[in-house]
Amino acid sequence: MASSLVSSPTSSFLKKVAFHKCKKQVSKKIVSVMAPQQSERKTYTTGSVKTGMTMTEKILARASEKQQLSPGDNAWINVDILMTHDVCGPGSIGIFKKEFGEKAKVWDREKIVIIPDHYIFTSDERANRNVDILRDFCGEQNIKYFYDIKDLSNFKANPDYKGVCHVALAQEGHCRPGEVLLGTDSHTCTAGAFGQFATGIGNTDAGFVLGTGKVLLKVPPTLRFVMDGEMPHYLLAKDLILQIIGEISVAGATYKSMEFVGTTVESLNMEERMTLCNMVVEAGGKNGVVPADSTTFKYLEDKTSVLYEPVYSDAQASFLSEYRFDISKLEPLVAKPHSPDNRALARECKDVKIDRVYIGSCTGGKTEDFLAAAKVFLASGKKVKVPTFLVPATQKVWMDIYTLPVPGSGGKTCSQIFEEAGCDTPASPSCGACLGGPKDTYARMNEPKVCVSTTNRNFPGRMGHKEGQIYLASPYTAAASALTGYKDKSLSIVPSTSQLSIYKCKKPISNNISMAMVTRQSERKPATTGSMKSPMTMTEKILANGAEKAEVKAGDNVWVNVDVFMINDISGPGSIGIFRKEFGENAKVWDREKVVVIPDHYIFTSDERANRNVDILREFSLDQNIKYFYDITDLSNFKANPDYKGVCHIALAQEGHCRPGEILLGTDSHTCTAGAFGQFATGIGNTEAGFVLGTGALLLKIIGEISVAGATYKSMEFVGTTIESLNMEERMTLCNMVIEAGGKNGVVAADSTTFKYLEDKTSVPYEPVYSDALASFHSEFRFDISKLEPLVAKPHSPDNRALARECKDIKIDRVYIGSCTGGKTQDFLAAAKLFLASGKKVKVPTFLVPATQKVWVDIYTLIVPGSGGKTCSQIFEEAGCDTPASPSCAACMGGPKDTYARMNEAQASFCT
Repeated sequence: MASSLVSSPTSSFLKKVAFHKCKKQVSKKIVSVMAPQQSERKTYTTGSVKTGMTMTEKILARASEKQQLSPGDNAWINVDILMTHDVCGPGSIGIFKKEFGEKAKVWDREKIVIIPDHYIFTSDERANRNVDILRDFCGEQNIKYFYDIKDLSNFKANPDYKGVCHVALAQEGHCRPGEVLLGTDSHTCTAGAFGQFATGIGNTDAGFVLGTGKVLLKVPPTLRFVMDGEMPHYLLAKDLILQIIGEISVAGATYKSMEFVGTTVESLNMEERMTLCNMVVEAGGKNGVVPADSTTFKYLEDKTSVLYEPVYSDAQASFLSEYRFDISKLEPLVAKPHSPDNRALARECKDVKIDRVYIGSCTGGKTEDFLAAAKVFLASGKKVKVPTFLVPATQKVWMDIYTLPVPGSGGKTCSQIFEEAGCDTPASPSCGACLGGPKDTYARMNEPKVCVSTTNRNFPGRMGHKEGQIYLASPYTAAASALTGYKDKSLSIVPSTSQLSIYKCKKPISNNISMAMVTRQSERKPATTGSMKSPMTMTEKILANGAEKAEVKAGDNVWVNVDVFMINDISGPGSIGIFRKEFGENAKVWDREKVVVIPDHYIFTSDERANRNVDILREFSLDQNIKYFYDITDLSNFKANPDYKGVCHIALAQEGHCRPGEILLGTDSHTCTAGAFGQFATGIGNTEAGFVLGTGALLLKIIGEISVAGATYKSMEFVGTTIESLNMEERMTLCNMVIEAGGKNGVVAADSTTFKYLEDKTSVPYEPVYSDALASFHSEFRFDISKLEPLVAKPHSPDNRALARECKDIKIDRVYIGSCTGGKTQDFLAAAKLFLASGKKVKVPTFLVPATQKVWVDIYTLIVPGSGGKTCSQIFEEAGCDTPASPSCAACMGGPKDTYARMNEAQASFCT
């Protein structure tokens, strides 16, 4: 049973519904169309083109066998290399086997590179098991490039073992100009230094790539960074990228390509270019890229025999923005806690007392990084004053430390200089403590220390202890800081000179400042809404209240107190695990009445893992005496579970947990739905959630405001007469999808509609806030809604917008009405009105999934206006729809294969 898409309802739809016949049938078997297997790739021409293209656009055009691609295009890309490691490899392999079959073979065993590197030198059984899973899979699949390690007691006894994946990929010749390299690690962008497209992907995408060699990508626009001027001898590439991230912010390049050009870039060696590209993801970048040149080709001479074809941006290529820097005027920089864009001059931090220095990682653990540090120690001739940990990225780097003479040292190696300076002995090559790892990881911060590190991220808990403080710096700055015990004053520590100037600190600062960040107050001091230094937006005011500050502005990092925290069955077990790991098995949550636990995603299924997730929530809630746990025990009849609610975002509103002016966080990206109540609501990850469970506080960057679109890490505030006319459920729909525009949160000013909705739902006092008249907004978008027509988002992206009437000839197989977006009472009333006006039967299976128990009851009890007393359920039955299902998230995000209405075949679905 199939049908064409129903035409868009007009203002007169209650009188008549027009059904359009499909003129051209589309095959249901669209999977093969989306991901065709070709015996040969048709090389993209680099000659005449219709429109100038950037490097990234050219690489993706060639990989998709197209003549032309533009930013925003969606294209199926042929992958040249897929890399995975011990952290994400097992998950990717699991998805591959689940979707393609236990005995399926990978698409090309010579294009898959598997590199254990993260949690290697540890006694943690789960970490060790991950490497075993990689080994078993590589044996089954006969993977050519598996860099295995078996003897953990002596890495040198493992000739195949390499170390950090991003550095090993380059050293082993897997990085080549013009190609597409994907990896299950966000810092895969490092390989862009070779003039190729390289980016990180998730486990689900990786599982698909393992089976097909393809991935669906949206072409990113390109930002160009032109760096000219002679590089001062006290600077390294780490200073350049910290300058850029500090300039554009951690969200300044979100889903954009960052292209680096200019005389300074041309002067960098390959390892320095890798540092530059490595941290583009810290600015939100999709990929970074440096044009290949003689430096690239020389590096690759002895590393690969595979033919490659470099591409370069056309002279007439269109760049989204261009930034220019005179590098000769730049000073050494650091990124202060707790964000890579918290930029400061190194000399401005000269009085910060430090406890340790860490030199290592894919960013700062390469041969050139250790040579740079050695030059500083050599010039000083003094001993380090704090523990200084050295973690080479790979076996080759380790060998270089022990064999390469340092220029100007009279033949000394790095290892000799490090030993004379009193540094720790260089450790076994791996990712080490860069991302914390098991507690026995070498150099992990197991106490709240202050560390100067050559790594790439400095978020709370990144290197271990959640109250640790990390200053990101270049190897020069890190080494100089080790010699003083303080952040260095100026790096007139010129490594080429014979004398090193060490600056003494006059005023030590206690390193015991972490507790001040998360101190709980008995009373919150509201941000004043009267006289203030600067006007604030709604979001800024709410976060100022939550931070107990009179004023905050976009870009500030503040610790905020959380009013309500929600977890569900998908992310809850992980969050609980992190809470117990970090706070202890017997620890108690910060406030049992502010934690809301709502199973809702994978409920009505026989999948044992899904069911176990709910069991974990139940055990935790009982152990902690959680007041608001909406449990379900009888899966055969949801009505037998009076505590069970359904979809978390709707349940939060219906149960009175959404209140104006408050901060609501949840482990689900659509937590932003609650912004409809004039509060700050956003989704967070499991690690942050574990921290919130224990402290009730979270470190947030204050976000800039925007009104509707282009909203990555921005707040989207909705105002106007149309908004004021919407009921609360429609406002929730509006805020629900801000995450699809990249938004951090969405917010609608509370008004009489809000207050009326809340009358019978909460007795908790709340205090609405409103944007000041003079508040500064990042952008403002205005719409005349009276001129808008019904819209759809076509596959495969929510921004692939089209008028509904433009899709009238698309043949569809089913309709799905449900979810936190479209499964509320008002959504079903709207659908019922349409069916009622038509008086006809549906022509395709039409699945109905109410969001909550209350919505289900409304479907069966509320009278549809103008129906003569009929309920939604009666109208749906007359129209031939499926019986309304048990309330849950159901097939919105797939779920186990026995999930109601899940698409287990390749079909075209119209979905709310």
